[in-house]
Amino acid sequence: MPSAHARVRKALRFEAQEYPPFTWGFGPNAFCRAELNGRFRVEHGIHFDALQRLTEDVVWLNADYAGPTLAEGQVPYMAMWGIETCSVKSGGAVYDDEIARSPLRGIEEWADLEAHRWPEVDWFDYASLKRQRAEADPEGQRAVRLSAGNPFEVYCWLVGMEDAMVHLIDDTELVDAGMRRITDFFKARLSREVAAVSGVVD
Repeated sequence: MPSAHARVRKALRFEAQEYPPFTWGFGPNAFCRAELNGRFRVEHGIHFDALQRLTEDVVWLNADYAGPTLAEGQVPYMAMWGIETCSVKSGGAVYDDEIARSPLRGIEEWADLEAHRWPEVDWFDYASLKRQRAEADPEGQRAVRLSAGNPFEVYCWLVGMEDAMVHLIDDTELVDAGMRRITDFFKARLSREVAAVSGVVD
């Protein structure tokens, strides 16, 4: 069977193949992972984490956050935008990234966006990408994917879903301005990541 890397590259070229590549994507959260580990161990005699390592064809790299200290218990990829999160229980699971406060809710003009503290590309340890890749794929057989970002999702986190929907109808210039700030950040961070792992990104 061709390597995972070869199969992913072939899929990206839209070429038919006998063994298409596979990725778990974001994968299960901590609670689901614990449940899966228990069930797979009992029913199939294999640890779910081991199954995931054996079947994953894509290595996801995301530069470690190394910016200003965040409040304890806050999720870095949201807190760096000034978004406050809280833990919410659902059944036996706990989700730590539910939005508790959107810092730009109620904004009405560009000046409010300008006054916000935006994350900076220097807040990340780009050298951590090579370490992550070596740990996740020591043989170098898998395809490599870098982090990116969803600008409109972040806009919704910043202003709140209700305001975001209203802005799309009522204040498209504000949406354009906010999306430009967010997109410029992701573009600059991605450029730094590509440079840090030059030649291995698929």
